[in-house]
Amino acid sequence: AGGVTLPALLTAAATLVALSLLQRMWNRGGVQLHLPPNPSTVLQRAAAVVGSAEYAPPAWTALGGNIGTVLGNVVMTMRGYSSPHVTRTTVEMDGGATVGLDWVSRPAAAEGEPPDVVVIVQHGLCGSTASTYVQELVQELSRAHPTWQVVIKLSRGCGDTKLTTPMGFTAARTSDLAAVVQHVAQKFPKARRVAVGFSLGSTLLGKYLGERSQTEAGLEAAVMLGPAWDFNIEGAYLSWPFGGWSANFLVQGLIRYVRRHAVTVGKAVDLEVLCQSRTVREFDELCIVPTCGYGAVEEYYADASACRVAHLIEVPTLALSAADDPVCNAEGIKSIASLGKGLMIAVTPTGGHIMWPHAFASTVSVNFLASVLNTAAPQRVEKRHTI
Repeated sequence: AGGVTLPALLTAAATLVALSLLQRMWNRGGVQLHLPPNPSTVLQRAAAVVGSAEYAPPAWTALGGNIGTVLGNVVMTMRGYSSPHVTRTTVEMDGGATVGLDWVSRPAAAEGEPPDVVVIVQHGLCGSTASTYVQELVQELSRAHPTWQVVIKLSRGCGDTKLTTPMGFTAARTSDLAAVVQHVAQKFPKARRVAVGFSLGSTLLGKYLGERSQTEAGLEAAVMLGPAWDFNIEGAYLSWPFGGWSANFLVQGLIRYVRRHAVTVGKAVDLEVLCQSRTVREFDELCIVPTCGYGAVEEYYADASACRVAHLIEVPTLALSAADDPVCNAEGIKSIASLGKGLMIAVTPTGGHIMWPHAFASTVSVNFLASVLNTAAPQRVEKRHTI
């Protein structure tokens, strides 16, 4: 009595078989690639690298993006990625705002030499160097290219950095990233520069690239992981709670952020009301709209949406999305009128929100960056940036 019965075992086995079959049906076709007309040789070769990547997710991804995101987060946490050893510096913006830079230590043999490549990493909403998805990428970069210098850009007040003005991070302001790229160029003038962004950070990266020519962007390659191409689609989707994950994770992360910086943020908004936000949209209406001068949240989302400038992206860029992403809905891709000459979009059938299994996204990102750098000639970029 109380033991596992044969019918229970048979039911469990049948469930696993059904999930496996469903997963195979769901993942039929593998990675779908979308390229601009007449892509460059650089982009064609990079596309071949991405297209040949094996995507073999576990059976439970067939349960949908919501569950896949939660389980993927659990699995990634259980892997126990170690926090990289970093050196913290800051960059000051006009008006007194600051962002943090976590410089990842390189092997002792490389520390004495200036890097030939610097990888600028932009985390997602309320993320930091401690985010597991960032640690996974750093581990893969360090393994594949130990001489590359990785630096994580910490958005205003994120991680354990101090928020020095009431205006925190937003999805629309690209001037902070521009200042960081310029800072890196001045620190390592001979190094080639590339960037990787996650979620909100990837959307910000896409907007940054679309607002500037390749020369002005100061980057030779970029990867956008899980971008929200059209925030007005994503914003509406996040207005309803899916399994409580949105409210308990995304919104609560924002509330913890403003509470941690209560003294500074409280100078501009009503904290008591703000901390009662139930969705990301409500939070943005109460915080971002008034502090950044928008008339309505729709105006902010339109300004932040990278789909408006996707046709202008010149830097060789991989944008990777999952068709079942419950946060940054892949339907936003349809809002893109045309692809810029440097933009390649890849879509996997599953993966949830930046929770691709087996380090798929990190591996593909590193291989894409290496392909572009190996194919394209080093560029000597002008020190002209839009700040």
